[in-house]
Formats: sequence, structure tokens, C-alpha cells
Amino acid sequence: MSALQPMRSFDQRTRSTLTRWRVALLGRPGEPSTTLPAAVIQAGGRIVLEAPLRIASLRLIQRATPDVLIVCPETERYPDLVPFTSSGRPVVLFTHDTSRSLIKLAARSGVAAFLVAPLQPPQLAPTLDLAVARFEECEVLRRKLADRTVIERAKGRLMASHGLSEDDAFRCLRTRAMATRSTLGDVARDVTENGVAALTPSPADGSALYSQVPMV
Repeated sequence: MSALQPMRSFDQRTRSTLTRWRVALLGRPGEPSTTLPAAVIQAGGRIVLEAPLRIASLRLIQRATPDVLIVCPETERYPDLVPFTSSGRPVVLFTHDTSRSLIKLAARSGVAAFLVAPLQPPQLAPTLDLAVARFEECEVLRRKLADRTVIERAKGRLMASHGLSEDDAFRCLRTRAMATRSTLGDVARDVTENGVAALTPSPADGSALYSQVPMV
């Protein structure tokens, strides 16, 4: 068997409530191998994965569920970073290279922050905190944009199939969301996937909440 194994394994069941971040280290830093992990632990983090900087490591990342990835590319060998920045976690690049070409590559790939080698331990905590905070803000905006798009599609479906005005269509979605304690985006997504039947009230929802939607 040649399945990829992490360089170091960690018990994922022991999540400490005091852990500042769960960190995955990908690649090998160009300095003593204990420096970066020790700095993470000293700053209140926990290393949940150390693995090669390879596409195959994405499976290990999903299993380890880190909060942030620290990517340590080998000297003058920069792999495609997009698969890692698309993994649902912020990526921090740890390298001695501060060339304009690398900065452009990192920006295009969606890297959240830089740590410049050799590591200055006091820089680690604010860098990781900022990367995580920025990533969470971007995720909120992304979800809002996705919800807005699906809400417009759901309104259009109700307007086209039942002759509702835009305001009435929106009112149907909002009423359903309030009655089921769901988000407006989730209700709209249900309508786009399952049609107007998704707005059919259950006995617990109340009586005439959806009377403006003719059921056919």
C-alpha cells in the first residue's frame, strides 16, 4: 500500500477549548524543523497535521479539520497553491522569498498572509489571527452573495409560476423562513430545488401563511 500518510499524526478527539488555532503544516520549513511547531504551540495553537505539500495531502487536511494552513514551499519550487486556498481554510505562506513574482502568485492564488523566514515568533500570533479573521469575513460575504443570488432565482420562480409580484414572492420566502426558523437563503434554495411545494405549510407552521401562493 502506498497511501499518503501524515509526517506526524495527532489525536483529533482531544480538542482543547483553550486552543487558539488548529494548525496544519504543509511542506518543510527552511530552518530547524522544530522552530515553527514550537512557536505555534507557544502562541497557544495546536499542530493537528504535518504533511507534504502535495495535492494528496488535501484528504489529510479534510480529516484533520485545521483552522489555518501554514504552507512551507521548498526553495524556488512553488506548487499550485489554489487547491490549498480552495480547501475552506485560510492559507499562510511561510518563506524567505519576498520577491514580487511570488507576491503576485500568492495574491492570485488567494493566500491570506505571509510569514517571512527566519521566523520571528512574536509575528506568528497576529499573522495567524489576522489571516483567520479575514478569511471568516470573506466567507460571510461569499455566503451572503450566494444567498442573494438564490433568493432572486426563487423569487423569479414564484413570480413566473404563480403570477406573484416581486414583493409577494419575497413575502412568501420570508414568512416561510420565520415559520421554520430557517435562513432566507435556505428557504430560497429549497424552492429552487423542490419548487413551490417547499412552501407548503406543515401543521406546526400555522394556517394561512402562504395563502398568496396558489397550490396547483
